[in-house]
Amino acid sequence: MRATVSCEIAGSDKEWILRDIDTSIKLWKPNENSAFDSLRDHYAQKAKVEVLLGRYADALNDLDAGMRIDYSRAEQMFNNGNVKPDQPTAIPCMWSQADVNKLAELFPKDYRTSLYVGLYGLVFSPYSLDTDYQPILKSFEHAAELDPSSPLPSYFNAYPYVYGGIGGLMSQANAKCLDDVVPRTKPCLELDEIHRTGVRFLTKAIAADPTFEPAYALRAGAHLKLRENRQAIRDYTKALDLDPKANLYQDRASAESELKEYQTAILDYTNAIARAAMIPVRGLRISRRRLFETTRYPHAIGDVGHAIRNYLAGTIFGLNIDQFRRILSRI
Repeated sequence: MRATVSCEIAGSDKEWILRDIDTSIKLWKPNENSAFDSLRDHYAQKAKVEVLLGRYADALNDLDAGMRIDYSRAEQMFNNGNVKPDQPTAIPCMWSQADVNKLAELFPKDYRTSLYVGLYGLVFSPYSLDTDYQPILKSFEHAAELDPSSPLPSYFNAYPYVYGGIGGLMSQANAKCLDDVVPRTKPCLELDEIHRTGVRFLTKAIAADPTFEPAYALRAGAHLKLRENRQAIRDYTKALDLDPKANLYQDRASAESELKEYQTAILDYTNAIARAAMIPVRGLRISRRRLFETTRYPHAIGDVGHAIRNYLAGTIFGLNIDQFRRILSRI
């Protein structure tokens, strides 16, 4: 927190800020109070301070460390609170378009700088329905040309086609498709082709590195959107084989439920609940309860009870003494 506040004060000692960030990185633990929820943001802030000090190579490496924390949200390293990439930021420690362009200019043969230019543009894409994706996609394509052996350019190129603005909730293509309509309408078929483009990019990423777990997870998500549930389960399973701690059990359970494989879906929902230490599990329990209803009613009743307790835990302070008395009179 001290480093974050110091960044907003003109004339602050940048070396002091770096020491604070380094200490914060060493002390950081998941699920504990911190200035940032993820080490990704610590590394991103550290890299920006290094840019201010002219230590561009160090900044490049720290951005790489931040990106590796969570590839699926790597673009958030450059989230400066604005909704457009060309908006100026008044806080010196926030990333700007000029910063990522400077790295690309200084290290033109390092494929990572092209990745960062693309990721910087990607972070703003959900805020506009008419985002121009060509510069973003071309940055990722240029990164692939610089290093064909890396899975990252194809992985990031796929993301807009699976979850981003091109095929995500904010897109015009998604808004025109009613997924529950069968047979598929023309807009839905067009949206399907967008997702299939993402699948093709992810297959290239996997070909570059068959051990790159995020590509399997993202391709599984694309298959899920395409209702290709068997292929989705296959990719989720491979991703979990590569990283058993990945938060993918709920998604695999969704695909299994669609195929009426209820027992395996129940097991996956149970695994998801066990791993949901710091996130609400009410929805997970309700999903599992629906499957229990097909086989075991007592277990379904238990999940309903857990869901109610989880819900009340978040609303209990909204009750006054009279409401408590009414509840007690019914027990």
